[in-house]
Amino acid sequence: MLRSVLSVLICLLCPALAAADPDHTPPDPITVLEVSTGKTTMVVAWQNTGDDGTTGNAEAYEVRRSSTTITSRQSGQLVASGPAGTSGSWTCTDYSDLSCNSPFYVAVFLKDDHNNWSALGTVVYAPTQECNTSLEVLCFNFLRPETRESGGELA
Repeated sequence: MLRSVLSVLICLLCPALAAADPDHTPPDPITVLEVSTGKTTMVVAWQNTGDDGTTGNAEAYEVRRSSTTITSRQSGQLVASGPAGTSGSWTCTDYSDLSCNSPFYVAVFLKDDHNNWSALGTVVYAPTQECNTSLEVLCFNFLRPETRESGGELA
């Protein structure tokens, strides 16, 4: 009889215990990251991972940029943040007013709904173009379906 009562109590507590166990699985790191630069502009595009690894959807993103290599989420300058796209989708953001002929490293991090941040994934080195060029880049060109299907040229 005592065993039956304990079993019932444990089963009644199961949902509360499960809810008290927070999510410790961060989104997978961004490994598909493409960066293109113009004279004073930069396009950063990435393929979103999930909430728990590759499952579900992450909540938010941060783009970090630095003149030296990025080694963690705390390094580099935060240059963009916003809601993350669905897992497997592409997100693109662009910047202007950069200095021409300047070195930049770029990385993207994702956060889930329990404030777990992805680890460092791909870091791309992308210097802006020479000062004597007129080339500039925008996300519009990158996100066109015909551009994505042909390999995602960012020009």
